[in-house]
Amino acid sequence: MWRRHIETRKLLIIDSHRAQLTDNARSTLDRDWNIAMVPIGRGLTSILQPLDVMFNKPFTTHTDDLFNNHLSSHLDEYTNGTVPAKRRHVLMAKWVGQAWAHCTPAIGQRRVP
Repeated sequence: MWRRHIETRKLLIIDSHRAQLTDNARSTLDRDWNIAMVPIGRGLTSILQPLDVMFNKPFTTHTDDLFNNHLSSHLDEYTNGTVPAKRRHVLMAKWVGQAWAHCTPAIGQRRVP
């Protein structure tokens, strides 16, 4: 279980996404979790966070594509609010599985720029 206060100071290196750089996020991590949050500079993600380039980006792009294709075919159902939560959960699990299968073979073949 997570401890509210971590005794030894930790370092969390993040990219420069503005949602992660809020004063509230920084102060909460610092005060409650004893974690110093340090953003990396722009343009350095591919060097310092290779999984973002090699896996996360293609994975989320593929998942987004699957969602957008589905949405364009079923827009009226979503507009009317007739898509039950259970169906949305099943669809998301299916898309994650498809994205994983799409991305997994290429992971070992990609190079960080």
